[in-house]
Amino acid sequence: MYRTKISEAQSTASGIVFQRTNDTLIVGTGSGAVSILEIQQEGKRRLGVEEFLRGYTIEAGDLFE
Repeated sequence: MYRTKISEAQSTASGIVFQRTNDTLIVGTGSGAVSILEIQQEGKRRLGVEEFLRGYTIEAGDLFE
């Protein structure tokens, strides 16, 4: 993850996708949650979260590793 911001969501499960919309990905941290703004998979280019979510199937409750 390259850019994140602290989310007001109250999730405590670390690495679990708390919320996913077409332009939002919020992941639990163990003591709260972060909203992912930019992400880069190994060997791939950096993407904004909107672009990333168009190409990958991720749903609330999935484990984000």
